[in-house]
Parts: sequence; C-alpha cells; structure tokens
Amino acid sequence: MKELKFLKDLPIKLTNTNKRIIGIIGGDIYYDSDGNRYAYITFNNLSSSPIFSLQLFIREYSIDGKFVRDNEYFEPYIYYPKGNFVNNEPIPLDKESEAVEITIVKVTLDSKNLINDKYVAFKQEDYADLYQKKAPIKKPGTATSFSFNTNSGSSGSANQDVEYEEGAPTQPGINITRENLPTELKQFGKPQKNFWRFIYPAVGLVALIIIILFIAASAAAGVDAYNGSF
Repeated sequence: MKELKFLKDLPIKLTNTNKRIIGIIGGDIYYDSDGNRYAYITFNNLSSSPIFSLQLFIREYSIDGKFVRDNEYFEPYIYYPKGNFVNNEPIPLDKESEAVEITIVKVTLDSKNLINDKYVAFKQEDYADLYQKKAPIKKPGTATSFSFNTNSGSSGSANQDVEYEEGAPTQPGINITRENLPTELKQFGKPQKNFWRFIYPAVGLVALIIIILFIAASAAAGVDAYNGSF
C-alpha cells in the first residue's frame, strides 16, 4: 500500500463545449514519499444514465502557467450513477504541474457514446469491446500559457490522506472512506434518516396489541357464553 498525502487544491479548466453530460467541480493534488504527484478530480454526472467508461485528455501547467506536458487517463470498466464521483485511480501528474486543462474525450452511457463532444450511437460490432476501446483524441488546439487562480477548481477536499495499492488486481485501488471525500461528495449519497425504520416497528406493535385485545375479547365472550349456557 502506498500512502498518498494531500498537498493542495488543483485548479482545473474544462475545455469541452458540451458540458451537459459531465461537469467538473474541482480537484486535489496528492503526493507520495518520493514526491510524485497525483490528481483526484471531482466530476458531476449530469446525465440520467450511469457512466460505464471515461476517457480524458489532460494538459498540465506549471505554477507560472507554462505548458508542462500532455497526459491521458482512461477508466474502461466503471459505474458512476447520476451525481458526483471521484476517479477510481490516481491520475499521475508531473512534479511541476500545478494546474490542468481537462478534455473529456469519451463517455460511455447506456445507449450511446459521447466522443469529442459528439454523440455516437452504438453499433452491433461495438458491444464486444465497448468499454475497453479508446476513442481517438481530438486535442483542444496548441498548448498556450494558462492563467489560473489558485483558489479556483477546488473540490473542497477534507485534506485526508489515502492509501493506494499498486498493481492491485481489482479496482478501485484507492482506499477512500467518506471522511476522505470532498465536501460535495460527503453530501452526495449521504445516508438519510430512514423514518420507515421507526414507523414499521410502531405499526407492528400497534397491530400486535390490537390482535391481543381481539383475542382477549373473543376469549372473554366465549367464557361468558359458556357460563350463560348453565
């Protein structure tokens, strides 16, 4: 298990023109004992359909806004329902990276793909490798300097450390608890008070009392009828 420690907020710019399927709330930078950096990004699935695969193109920038490198991230087998979610695996960042531009290359929904901002219907031959197949990346132009506010793009992280198991055979490899999640995710999916949990026992108790009273009354009536027969 590799421990990742929270470093700082990660300013993010979403370059897609179609922002009706996925939004980005913000991100965080984590680091390991060797100084390697990783990103966790809080997305928002705005679609009524779950997301089954996600492909990203990531452009990284330094503290002074200079281009550092291009990067990619691909999750072929996932299930993210409507609402907020965080990437399963940590996204590697260059040690100089302080901000990123994100282009959502591919999103697989229940009946279609969103590839480079365009909807692509499933074909019969797609189903065999529907999730593990990457889409060709349409880069958002030539990299230029990136001016950002250090307070922008924050996901409201709880600043908790996480543990990452390298080479783990199953996903997710991140051991994230609710306390590790950003503030928005703590609200999303937060267990609500289940009032039925209290109503059902009360109703059952009342029903049991009624049955007992009914049996008692029937027994008393039977006794009276029996005594009256003599």
